[in-house]
Amino acid sequence: TISKRTQEEKTIAQRLMKAAEAQANAIGLLRSPSIDSGAVRLQEEISLQQLSEAMEEVDDLQARSEEEMVEAERVELAQLYRDMSETQLKIRNRTNEIIESSESERRRRHESRRISMSQKELAERSDQVRSDNPEIEERPIFILMHDRIQRISREVSDLLSSSTPDESILLDQGRLARDYLAMAEALEDESSDDEEFERRSGSR
Repeated sequence: TISKRTQEEKTIAQRLMKAAEAQANAIGLLRSPSIDSGAVRLQEEISLQQLSEAMEEVDDLQARSEEEMVEAERVELAQLYRDMSETQLKIRNRTNEIIESSESERRRRHESRRISMSQKELAERSDQVRSDNPEIEERPIFILMHDRIQRISREVSDLLSSSTPDESILLDQGRLARDYLAMAEALEDESSDDEEFERRSGSR
């Protein structure tokens, strides 16, 4: 947390200050008429110890900051997948409205082409998310799902642009929504596991 980090930063600053004070004391002792080598060595050891501990704490703090950044990115990515799942469901609902509509064939075809564009735009958004997040390429199952999403989205979009929709398109659109949601939940489960591990570690 921010308050915890602020306290850690204060501790690091205090250690650096003590290291500087000990080094200054050592220099002062070296300048005295009668040099006490034992006292000089003690001050130098104190300075070195404080500096070493400060550097260790800096490394720990930086590592935790990087982990928190990765976690924040994972949460953001999960939300993107949830948003795309919800958008896909909205597109599916619009498709279903055409199937159940009693309007003219011409009107239904016109609306179907509009939905085709929405389906294509969502597929492009999905592809952009993959491009913007190279860590996805380290997840084989995500690669497979993205490839499937692109393939099915292209097929659905082509069908919507060339004819009025039928039940098979609704099935494909439902599958797309589930794929987006599955990736979101996979990322959220990882976050929950990390939080549980940190909670247990902190209670030891």
